[in-house]
Amino acid sequence: MSSMEVRIDVKGMDSALKKAKTNIERFGNLYTTLLAYNTASGMCFNATLPLGKNRKSKVSGRKSGEGSVSRDVSRAGRGVGSFINQLKERDIKRARQVAGMLSLKADPQKAAEVATDLFGQVVRFYQSYSLEFHTSARKNGRVATFAGNVVLNRKSTESYKNKVFKHIGKAKSGWLINTSYGWAARAPQWIARHGKNGTIKKLPDGSVEIENNLSYASEAMLKALVPFVQTKALQATNLKLHHEWQRRNRV
Repeated sequence: MSSMEVRIDVKGMDSALKKAKTNIERFGNLYTTLLAYNTASGMCFNATLPLGKNRKSKVSGRKSGEGSVSRDVSRAGRGVGSFINQLKERDIKRARQVAGMLSLKADPQKAAEVATDLFGQVVRFYQSYSLEFHTSARKNGRVATFAGNVVLNRKSTESYKNKVFKHIGKAKSGWLINTSYGWAARAPQWIARHGKNGTIKKLPDGSVEIENNLSYASEAMLKALVPFVQTKALQATNLKLHHEWQRRNRV
């Protein structure tokens, strides 16, 4: 779970709004709503994985996520074909020996011992892909290196990938909040399909708190980008209301 306070302060408003008490009062609720929308939008698109050109394309962010998932799944449990090719780069004769053992199903344990000795890392052969491969190998939201698991049944790996693909965008959906400005309605389908999992709450001191209620939200966030998101949200809010002030007060 990850929460963020959005502080509303007259000092952050455009100078045009500062000079007109009536307009500050008029824009009070709109300002807090719009700033919350801009912050949540920025957190979703620019500071929560997977990243991509989400604003311009409804699919590129999803494709980026699928690419990351495919990479991590393969590192957690590599396909036997690509693994044998890696062994051939080291010793083609012994690699063929391992492949022969596996194809004949003669002695998988012996094949693992030969592969381990040749590869220089503990290797384990499995008939099908397991969720445990992926979850145990993930650190800080990603799989950094090959975990030593080799999967014989390619279809089981593809089946697992497709299941994980269905979850892409869920961490981002934690920033979908219901506001009169309609932020949730503007989210791409691959994010919105998971529902509106964010909340917005006005606090007694006049600030607003938006919260991503998903348990792994913090893990999916790029925290170094949060100050950038907050600054851009403030700038966008002030610019929007500056133009609105000019429109309403046009002589």
